[in-house]
Amino acid sequence: MTRLLTATLISAAAIGCGDSQKSGKPLQRTSSPPPPDAVVVASAPASPPSPIAELASRLETAERDIASSLGRAGSKGEPIERILQQIIRYGGPEAEELLSQTLPKHFADSDSLAPPPGCDLAVLAALRRVQHQPDPLIVEVIPAEGLKVDTRSLPTLDVLLKSADVDRIPLRLKIGGDYRSGREARWRIEVSDATGAILPVRRPSSGIGGGIYSFTEFKYGESQPAELPMSSYVDIPKPGKYMVTVAYHNSETIADIANPSALSDLIVFRSEPFALTVEQGARQIIQLETGARQKVKRLIGLLPDEGVIKMVGRKYNPSFHQFIDPTSPAGQLLQMDLQAIPGLLDALNDTRLSGHRKAWVLAFLYTITWERDLNPIRLPGVLPEYYSYISADSCQWADGGRIDAKEQQRLIEKWMEFQKMYLDIREARPAASPDK
Repeated sequence: MTRLLTATLISAAAIGCGDSQKSGKPLQRTSSPPPPDAVVVASAPASPPSPIAELASRLETAERDIASSLGRAGSKGEPIERILQQIIRYGGPEAEELLSQTLPKHFADSDSLAPPPGCDLAVLAALRRVQHQPDPLIVEVIPAEGLKVDTRSLPTLDVLLKSADVDRIPLRLKIGGDYRSGREARWRIEVSDATGAILPVRRPSSGIGGGIYSFTEFKYGESQPAELPMSSYVDIPKPGKYMVTVAYHNSETIADIANPSALSDLIVFRSEPFALTVEQGARQIIQLETGARQKVKRLIGLLPDEGVIKMVGRKYNPSFHQFIDPTSPAGQLLQMDLQAIPGLLDALNDTRLSGHRKAWVLAFLYTITWERDLNPIRLPGVLPEYYSYISADSCQWADGGRIDAKEQQRLIEKWMEFQKMYLDIREARPAASPDK
C-alpha cells in the first residue's frame, strides 16, 4: 500500500542543528529518503494577507500632509485620504476595526499644544461611512429651495458647517488659510444641468493662494457660517433648471480642482443637492449718442500700432490720468465708457485693423465692462507686451508678449456672443427737423 508522507517546514533545532553548530560542520539530513512507492504532498502555501491588512500597513506610513493627495511636488508618501477611501470601499468588520484602532492616533486633547485639539475629520468620517452612520460634519445650505436667479446675477449662498458626530466627538476644524485667491477655496459649488453634465468650475480671480489660518476644537452642536458667492465658483451661461451641491474639505482647496474625478481621493463633505432655476440675464441697454461710432473709429486709428498696451484695473478716473493721459486717444476712448462699446465691437470685425490695435480694443472692452471671463490678460496670445495698472502699489507687467491671431480671434468671437446675448444697442435718434 502506498504510504502518504506530508512534507512540512521544520526548524533547524528540530533536526539536531545544535551539534552541527558546535562542530562547525554543515547540517546533514538525518531522515531517510521516502520509499519509491510513497506519494509526497506539499502543504498549501500561506494565504496572502487580506486587503484590509495590506491597507493597514500602508496607513502606518501614509503621508499626513493632504497637500500630497493630488500628486503635488514634494510628496514623500502616499496620501492618507486615498488609503482611507479604499478602506471605505472595502467596508466590513475588518475595515471598521482598523479605523477604530487608527482613530486614537489622530485625536488630541484640548490641553495639548500639538497636534491641534479635536479629532481628525478624515479618519472619523471614514469610520462613520464604514459604519453606515451620518458624517460627523454636516454642510447645510440656507435656504436651499426656491432660489430664482439669472445668468448675470448668481446668488450668494449662506452655508453652515455643523459638528454632528453620532458619538459627539469634537472635531478639528481649520479656520482661514484659503482666502487669498479671492474666494474661500476649501469650498466648492458643484452644478449639474438637466442632462446631469457637471458645469466646469471657475478659475480663481487671483493666482495668489493660502492665507493666515488656525485650528479650533469644533464641539458637538456648534456651527460655523460662511457666505459663498456662486459667481466666484461657477459660471452658468444658459438659462434652465440646475441641481446644486455645496462641498467642503478641511484642508484641500477643492475649488481649484478642474477635474471632478480628482475628488475621489479625498474625504469631501457635501450638502444635500437643491434645485436652482436660472433665467436669462437682462440685456444692457446702450442708447448711442450722435456720432459715437464715428468718434470711436477715428480714435482707434490714432492708437499706437506698436509698443506697450496700457490697461487700467478699474473704471477710468482721475487717479489714472498720469498713467493714461485723458487727452490721448486711449484716454478719450476710456472716458466715453459705454458709449464706446458699439464702436469698439465694430473694430473687432474690421479685417483691415492690425492685431496690435485689436489688442488695444480688447483691453478697452474689458476695462469698461469688467467681464472677467473676457479678460485678455488671462488668454495667452491675445496681447503683446502690456502694462496693467491698478494703483501705485498694484500693477502687472508682461514682457515680450506675442500676438497669436487664432487666439485673438477666439476672444473676439466670445465678445460677439456677449453682444448677442447681453447688449441692446440703440442707435442715436435723428435730430428733429427745425420748424419751417
